[in-house]
Amino acid sequence: MAEKESKGKEKKDESKPGNSAIEKVKGSLKTSGYYKKSHVQFSQDYGIVRLREFGTFDIQGATIVTGFPSVSLASILTVGYLKEQMNLPMIGVISSDTFPPRAIIENGRPSHPIRIYGDKRIVVVVAEFKIPTTEAAYNVVDAILDFASRHKSKMVLTLEGLPSDKIDPKTGLLDEKLHFISTNREFSEAMLAKEHIPLTDAVITGVTGLILAEGGMRDVELGCLLAPAAAHYPDAHGAVNVVKTIVDWLKEPSIDIGPLEQSAKRLHRNIDKFLESAKDTKKNSSSASMFL
Repeated sequence: MAEKESKGKEKKDESKPGNSAIEKVKGSLKTSGYYKKSHVQFSQDYGIVRLREFGTFDIQGATIVTGFPSVSLASILTVGYLKEQMNLPMIGVISSDTFPPRAIIENGRPSHPIRIYGDKRIVVVVAEFKIPTTEAAYNVVDAILDFASRHKSKMVLTLEGLPSDKIDPKTGLLDEKLHFISTNREFSEAMLAKEHIPLTDAVITGVTGLILAEGGMRDVELGCLLAPAAAHYPDAHGAVNVVKTIVDWLKEPSIDIGPLEQSAKRLHRNIDKFLESAKDTKKNSSSASMFL
């Protein structure tokens, strides 16, 4: 009888995903169609949004960098690049029934459009869409600031684009100097040492603006980097400058800026070709109209 039970138990173990064909594709689970569910360790509602944290991660004291859609690609490209280069695990999500109903599938794992990645070095908040309502924006900010307070974050660093037409004559690109503002004296001094420009008068909208306004009344240190962005076309060079600045601030030499720089150059070349093509098309159309 005991022998039969042992066999039955063995057969049951063989049916587990870990002992099936999935086990044969170790290191390639993203191609197997199988993914592990996230174990929620913490869940809290903030008005109409919900923050959920997974597992137990050592992120005490880490700087939080937020990337919400703005007037440039800098914020989204920066947090995405940091996440990939530093191989950060997903540690939480922010969701709401007012957000667009969708799943972002990344490396074979579906999740919500606002995701939190991080470890003891850094935490990044990645958002795939603009927050649809003012109420939801306030609630998202509450969730982020509470997250920062509970985990004793060194600082919440927000990212924003700054529309500009100022071209550096040496490079043909936008000025590399960033604008900044912060409640963290050490951060401000580091930015001044790099000759970045203190922000004195401006209006910053959206989640970034709310974090700065609300966070100024919480027990959380704040910072904001604004990267010059082309006013009339997508520009990735701002992200390169922001990533370089964050890498210097974190003293994290392991992050390779090269691939991002190459991507920015390719995008810039493609845009130049498109603009030249558009000029030629317009010129030819004008010449042809003379004979109509």
